[in-house]
Amino acid sequence: MNAIYARFSTCCRKLVCIKHEVSKLPTARFHLSNLAHQQTKLAVKPFWKVKAILDNVDLRLTSNVEEDYFIESSESQDGPRIQYDHDDQAASIRVGEKMRTNVTLCLPYRVDLDIILNGTGSANIADIENETVDIRSENYDIEFGSLKSTQLHAVTECGDIRCGKTVKGNISLTAAEGDISANKIQGHHVSLTSQCGHASVGDVYAENFRVASETGIQIRSVHGSSRLQSRGPVTVGTAEGDVTVVSDGSVHMHLSDRANVIDILSETGDVELSYSPGMTMQFDVDAKNVDNCDAEVRRDSSQKYRNDDNGNPSLVTIKSPCGTTTVKKSSWLEAVTGFNRKVAR
Repeated sequence: MNAIYARFSTCCRKLVCIKHEVSKLPTARFHLSNLAHQQTKLAVKPFWKVKAILDNVDLRLTSNVEEDYFIESSESQDGPRIQYDHDDQAASIRVGEKMRTNVTLCLPYRVDLDIILNGTGSANIADIENETVDIRSENYDIEFGSLKSTQLHAVTECGDIRCGKTVKGNISLTAAEGDISANKIQGHHVSLTSQCGHASVGDVYAENFRVASETGIQIRSVHGSSRLQSRGPVTVGTAEGDVTVVSDGSVHMHLSDRANVIDILSETGDVELSYSPGMTMQFDVDAKNVDNCDAEVRRDSSQKYRNDDNGNPSLVTIKSPCGTTTVKKSSWLEAVTGFNRKVAR
């Protein structure tokens, strides 16, 4: 017992000595000033062109009506590298870091943007009004706030694209391996491509609207000439104008009284179509099964389905070789309720 106690006492003395020696070591102190952001004023003006090449950044880009334009970053080395060409009214900005860096870029309105985002990061772009926005990124999530541009082009190789507020202009958004979501889009020509993901949009007002998605499409309302293509299901709350749908899955759509020519192809799924009361419709249906939920829809002498023999009908073509096609009358409120229920699933 005495031997055990002696060994225990020796260990305790060694621990005390080690603690004492450690207390004498120099202490490295942490200063918040080491993380202070560097802010650099930018000598750019409206109608200039700004090209930015940014590596591994979390970018916040916005516009300012006051003449207070700057770039602010938390990078630890020499700060951003900026070059001006006053003859061409252009500026180039370079920020490169191996570690993730926070960057805030505040520019005038009416400045054209060419942005390359390398590495991994995120981008939040809001309150922009100009002629062109061109964004190419690698592993980035891109989020747009309120934006109005004659030409908006954005591509991310790995990441999502989100439009939280209204985006206006001729728009082309491509997410190679992510999803695309938008609240409201307005423009002459709008193209959304999610090569491996899902496309979800609130309201679309466009002369020509094209969306392609791998896993499915959800749109609350679409206005104009539209083409929707997906390997997954397609759900449209309200459609007007000319609409073409090509899907390997099911198709659910409500037609407003301004729908014109509708062409639907569902390779393997069912088609559920509703239309507003008072519309005159003519249906050309090629399906494995046809379910006439609405008693007003009947075959005419040419074996076309119609709901009224008078007036100029909206023309609807449906092909569902492996599924069931259902056609019924529905109010706008019923259609919105049904859309919200499907989206919530």
